[in-house]
Amino acid sequence: MGRDDYCVKHIFGLGLLSVWRELSSASRDVIILSIVAVGSWLLIIGSEADSRFHDWAVQRSAHAIDHVILAFILFSICSTIFATRRFADQRAANLARDAAEQHLLVKVFEDPLTGLLNRIKFQRLVEDKLAANSETQAQSAVFYLDLDGFKYVNDTFGHSVGDVILQKVTQRLHLAMREVNLDGARTEDVLVCRMGGDEFTIFLNNFESPALPRKIAQRILRAMAEPFELGSKSISISCSIGVAMSPEFGFDFTELLRAADAAMYHAKNDGKNCVTVYSKALDDDALRLSNLEQGLRTALADDQFELYFQPVFDSRTLKISSAEALIRWNHPTSGLIMPDTFIPVAEKLNIINDIGEWVLIEAIKRIAKWSGEGIPIKLSINVSPNQLRQMEFAALVKASLAYWKAKPELLELEVTESAFMEQMEMAADRFTRLSSIGVSLAMDDFGTGYSNLAKLTQLPFKRLKLDRSLLTGLVERNDKRTLVHAIVALASGLNLQSVVEGVETEEQLSILRVMGCDHVQGYLLSKPLKEAEFVRLLEQQAFEPMQASGR
Repeated sequence: MGRDDYCVKHIFGLGLLSVWRELSSASRDVIILSIVAVGSWLLIIGSEADSRFHDWAVQRSAHAIDHVILAFILFSICSTIFATRRFADQRAANLARDAAEQHLLVKVFEDPLTGLLNRIKFQRLVEDKLAANSETQAQSAVFYLDLDGFKYVNDTFGHSVGDVILQKVTQRLHLAMREVNLDGARTEDVLVCRMGGDEFTIFLNNFESPALPRKIAQRILRAMAEPFELGSKSISISCSIGVAMSPEFGFDFTELLRAADAAMYHAKNDGKNCVTVYSKALDDDALRLSNLEQGLRTALADDQFELYFQPVFDSRTLKISSAEALIRWNHPTSGLIMPDTFIPVAEKLNIINDIGEWVLIEAIKRIAKWSGEGIPIKLSINVSPNQLRQMEFAALVKASLAYWKAKPELLELEVTESAFMEQMEMAADRFTRLSSIGVSLAMDDFGTGYSNLAKLTQLPFKRLKLDRSLLTGLVERNDKRTLVHAIVALASGLNLQSVVEGVETEEQLSILRVMGCDHVQGYLLSKPLKEAEFVRLLEQQAFEPMQASGR
């Protein structure tokens, strides 16, 4: 026998053995029975077959013998067919099982919505690459991306729209990362992962220029800045990106991810829609913010906050018409801390809603208390954009007013012009809900942004508060006086009351009164006062309540 013949027979034998192992026990039994049956038949017609058939023929007719033989042959054929079909079914079932296991294995490591790697698979792959890089000292970078404004998309348009946005974000990430070939990197050295929610991570491996990660991050920012078109909807979001470099900060996946995450939050604190590359200095900032966050939470728990009240005066009579409630932090060791020191940090750390709720409830309590004492003065508070985004904010205001039995018309909510312009549709919805409760609404810091004046006429504002920056140069510059006069006239034409903040000199006051400004507020007339001092001031002069609505 030739070597080739032997190899063919050997391979054929192994193939049969493999097939036999794949069969179920039932299929094997049927095949064995078939073999035994055929073997028995061959034995019958083997040695001494003639004498057996002669004796059989003596007792049975040939016709009967033919039937027995035919039945035996049919049984053998059917058994063989049955075994073959069982074998085919079993093989198909095995193939289906293998395919299902493979599909399940893919799904275990794949994000079901976007098709990207999930965190488990991403971590395994990155750890393997980092381990190899620790030997070669190759450069790599971990990107941490978080979408800005995505919660608003979910709250406003629903999670189904949010899911579509995430899928489109994935497409844009893929397109942005395909261009790495032009930057001296390879697409096979790029891993993209959805960590969960609206957070994504990217691993860029084995590149030469240390400037490449920032360049790629900027490309991603530009890609995300383009509006997402969904039918008749045009939705705009952005993203904040943090980057951590290796080997500069080691080869440990967990540490690099933590560093990229910290850099991403720093990018958000810098105004969002930007990129921050991690450095050790960020850890110092993070520690400072962590201590301040703990201090603010302690202040809430230990009642370290206090309301001060700055009167608002009628510009014609110079009598108090309303007041603005301003928060102060009585720190046990640092003394009185002004809001411009801690409010921006509270907004970044998402504590502003808790602080804003405290201010709201304390203001409502004062309204109820003073009304009971015969001083029905309107009190205004500042509402942050974060508070305004809350779907339940109007319900909170309504419930608090009812609980403390305070009149809604004595509460005024001030919203900055910038917050109003950033999310027009959402703000309009919240304003309508709040107005239906009966509270007054004022646009604060008017003149610092670019208000949609056409939209302004459709919203339930009662007052425009002109920002103090408009008073700079008011006495000396004619163009400044023209601008302020135009805004005061605009408010009057829209049947809104005008309030000018930051009045500090007699000259400013005189000019504003001539212009027809309704109300003024500033240190010239009164600084923010503690509650007892404010009440004494009210008692010293005749109180002139501001009209509940209109001019």
